[in-house]
Amino acid sequence: DTKHWFDLYAWGFDPRPRSPLSVVPFVLFPAQERLVDWLDETVLEYKTSGIIEKSRDEGATDVTTRWSVYHWRFSEGFSALFSSRIEDAVDSKKNLNTIFERLRFQIRLMPKWMLPKNFDTLRGLSPDKFIYNPKNLSSLLGSAPTQSVGRSDRVACAFLDEFAFYPFGGFPQFTSLSQTTDSIIPLSSVAGKLNKYRSEE
Repeated sequence: DTKHWFDLYAWGFDPRPRSPLSVVPFVLFPAQERLVDWLDETVLEYKTSGIIEKSRDEGATDVTTRWSVYHWRFSEGFSALFSSRIEDAVDSKKNLNTIFERLRFQIRLMPKWMLPKNFDTLRGLSPDKFIYNPKNLSSLLGSAPTQSVGRSDRVACAFLDEFAFYPFGGFPQFTSLSQTTDSIIPLSSVAGKLNKYRSEE
């Protein structure tokens, strides 16, 4: 299942000197296990929206990206859209702090036998803000936090990272995504009260 895959095949990256290794196994701690269960239930079972209240260094963004990679590989027709407070935080090659480099990092470290058949990690991971699995028609998409984000897309879920810091308070972005997916998942630390993230708490 999802948590079993995390324990055996998911990887984390931390370049700070206090970490004994920069690349480490992604072993879930209890709060992260509950988050994985919540994502499975919210997106796949109940097909509804919810918010993730996160603090720094708790790994919420890393859990959502690895969870999405798992379903990109094993769930038929799965799709997730990722956005963040600025476009460069969504995808910027060779910057492992961006969402899509985290996705690529995890996929590159998966065993070859686990990857989709004939999946080329060079070509398959090279498009900007898009990773496609041709074997099960699953996809991972990225978008800048524009006022019309996701308007022409249809996805299983949309993750809005650092949503409290979005332009225009996140109000037009949330409205734009309302017909794109049944599961809008804002995740953020707090940033005052004058934003859509605060009104959804």
